[in-house]
Amino acid sequence: MTDMAWGDPILDDEPGQGWAMRPSGLGWCFGALVTSKFNRINNLELIVRSKGLVMTGYTYEHDQQLLKIFSCPNFCYRVGNEAAVVHIGADLGCR
Repeated sequence: MTDMAWGDPILDDEPGQGWAMRPSGLGWCFGALVTSKFNRINNLELIVRSKGLVMTGYTYEHDQQLLKIFSCPNFCYRVGNEAAVVHIGADLGCR
C-alpha cells in the first residue's frame, strides 16, 4: 500500500502493467494490473489520488479505476495547468 500511495501510476499509453522502478531509481511505478488487483482484493471500484501534477486538473487512468486530481491551478505561477476538485455524492459517484 505504501508503494501505491507514494509511487506513480504508469500511464495507460506507457508500456508495462505491473511494478517498475521509477526512472530516477527512487521508488516504484505501478500499472493497471496492480490497480485492478488492489481494488479487487479491497472491494474497491476507484482509487482517488491527489499526488502529482495533472495538466488538465484531473484524469482517469487504468481502465477508469484510478482518478488523479490536482487542485492547484497554474502550479508555481508558471506551469499553466488547470485545477480540479472531486465531489463524491451519497451514491459514492464522482463528479
